[in-house]
Amino acid sequence: MIPTLVIVEDNASLVEYIQDFLKVKGECNVIGFSSGIEALKYFKSNKPNIAVIDLGLEDIHGEEVCREVRKFYPELPIIILTGDRSKDSIISCLNSGADDYITKPFDSEEFLARIKARLRNASDSANTNILQAADLTLNIDTLEVFRNGVKVDLTAKEFELLKYLMSNKFRVSTRDSILYAVWGFSSEVETRVVDVHIGKLRKKLEEGTDTRYIDAARGYGYRIKE
Repeated sequence: MIPTLVIVEDNASLVEYIQDFLKVKGECNVIGFSSGIEALKYFKSNKPNIAVIDLGLEDIHGEEVCREVRKFYPELPIIILTGDRSKDSIISCLNSGADDYITKPFDSEEFLARIKARLRNASDSANTNILQAADLTLNIDTLEVFRNGVKVDLTAKEFELLKYLMSNKFRVSTRDSILYAVWGFSSEVETRVVDVHIGKLRKKLEEGTDTRYIDAARGYGYRIKE
């Protein structure tokens, strides 16, 4: 089945070009949005295979769109389009939840290669039930976690929390994204509960070892150490 790519870009000519290019290549069905708000309405009820989001949208900043999409689909591949090549901009893009970025103007073949690589990574992740980070192993089927071959007993929430962090080990996960993925973002649950459970999870993972498995990004969120 041909994957679906959603591109959120207010340059209509660029969207049309990408649609035509990927159609000729036969790689993706492309759905384009010029409005970040309209795109978010689509994402609320539809999950594509990959999303490409421009930073310079007129109605809502691309980083905000990225953060909201990440709440809906924690593991969806997201690529940011930006004309800003500065280090700060790139770091900001990745911290907003993006998996990759492409600076404009870009080469069409490179664009396609980035898309295919992210789709391939997503497919590999979906086809494995074993997650690995440092000397931690998490088995999704058996609901077991091992540290250097020794089983670590976790509660259901601790297991889901660790699974989310390990599934997103190459980026910092915000407290909001963790809360949405593990607790369903209930209005009755505050982000403070994330910090509490991170503390309990750390204690169990690090008991009897000097290794620190979870890094904190102050004021932002957490990331599992690889």
